[in-house]
Amino acid sequence: MSPTIKHIQRIQQIQYDQLNPDDCNIQDREFENQIGRFMDRHLPSFPISLLDTENFERWELDPIGTCEVDEIEDGLWEVLDNYGDIVQFADEDEATAFADEQNEEAEQGRHGYPWAQNTCFYPSEDITDNELKAAGFTVARYLDGTGDWVRLCGIDGGGYSLTGAHFSKLCAIVHHRWGRPVQTVNGPRLIMFPAEVTS
Repeated sequence: MSPTIKHIQRIQQIQYDQLNPDDCNIQDREFENQIGRFMDRHLPSFPISLLDTENFERWELDPIGTCEVDEIEDGLWEVLDNYGDIVQFADEDEATAFADEQNEEAEQGRHGYPWAQNTCFYPSEDITDNELKAAGFTVARYLDGTGDWVRLCGIDGGGYSLTGAHFSKLCAIVHHRWGRPVQTVNGPRLIMFPAEVTS
């Protein structure tokens, strides 16, 4: 067995919520420093004002969701709206109109730039869309001046710690997939998550 493999086997594991118990307040200074280095290297940011924000057709964001009408029993219909709430209707036409309205809003949401602090991020190719979304980023494609679609991302939110709520989780999720340890005040640790976080 190689020395490198032996070394990896000796690295202890740590649950993500031990480093960031409330998805906001990071409890480990060394991990917080590593998040900054990770973001600089793998998700550099730049002001959105450097891009064309007037022409919505140059922007494509993933739709929030696609709503459909489901008849759950005779005379009762329900729609799962764009925010994950179930709305029930006794009239099928009303349910259909509500679903159509939700889908129209979702389509409008594909064009725009609702990102906090007017900031875009340029994710490296070794970070997946699903990892970005799991960490709360909105993934977009932007049509650049050469006619190519470029992948960008941002955060639709504000008034809280973006580092604690988003950057921390992305750094942890990606390191978990890579099988690489993160730095902590107690030395390197392999981050562990509940299975549903990284699936």
